[in-house]
Amino acid sequence: MKPSVFIVIFIVLLKGPLFAQVTGARLQASGLTCALCAKSIFTNLSALSFVDSVDTDLDASAFLIKFRRDKDVDPKLLRKKVEDAGFFVSELTLEMILRQQSLTNDVEVVSSGSTYQFVGVKSGIADGMLKVQLIDKGFLSAKEHKKLASGAKQDQDQDFYSSVFRVRVIK
Repeated sequence: MKPSVFIVIFIVLLKGPLFAQVTGARLQASGLTCALCAKSIFTNLSALSFVDSVDTDLDASAFLIKFRRDKDVDPKLLRKKVEDAGFFVSELTLEMILRQQSLTNDVEVVSSGSTYQFVGVKSGIADGMLKVQLIDKGFLSAKEHKKLASGAKQDQDQDFYSSVFRVRVIK
């Protein structure tokens, strides 16, 4: 092989996807009025194969979720389980572990079968735990979505078959 072919292969590998591990989440639900409402969401979330544990914060209508390391995490299924219980996701924040990865606006990071497109991020190196908020419709209130998604390349509905999620970094 010619040296130029090796250079092209190296550049392609260098520009390949970035990878992360999603370890946990904070999911806030809207419409909860009592402990029984929270229990129905808790039960639905706990039934997901990729969920290791769920803790409930009734005062904030939030659920703190830890994920299994050996399973693919699917934010769409988290949302579906909340909606199956009769409620809506008003915020979903994920905890990701990245190792020495360069982040820029619109960069895509792959984790557990899902792709996360970073929106409105300042260029830099991410190393360690990073909190990101999903900003697609269905993962936050309509008002927040309009405000946060304006910096994205596309403003699309998150359909059930899509595995690309737009996220912003939380400080």
